[in-house]
Amino acid sequence: MAEGDHADLSAATPVAFTSANHSLQITGLAPQTTYSLAVRSKCGTSYSDWSEIVVFTTLVELPIVTTLEATEVTHSAATLNGTITAGSEPITEQGFMYKSATAAEWTSVS
Repeated sequence: MAEGDHADLSAATPVAFTSANHSLQITGLAPQTTYSLAVRSKCGTSYSDWSEIVVFTTLVELPIVTTLEATEVTHSAATLNGTITAGSEPITEQGFMYKSATAAEWTSVS
């Protein structure tokens, strides 16, 4: 692997490990984004070769959905209410579902 394909390890903050298995949690990644990673070590003044590159993709940030109390309830109608906070993707569809307390099947409306 070419040296220019990787970041300069000398600019990284060293992390001490006590075993051969190394883990480091990183934060601030963007949702639904593909990242590449590689690892190498420094012993004294010498660097190892970079490892094989591994690719991972962060998960989609799902919207937050909250059902609110029904309002304007009459003997034959009600206004259904809810809030939706978008996640990492635009909301392209939304709707409600309802059923009577004794019914087995739900009715979907949008």
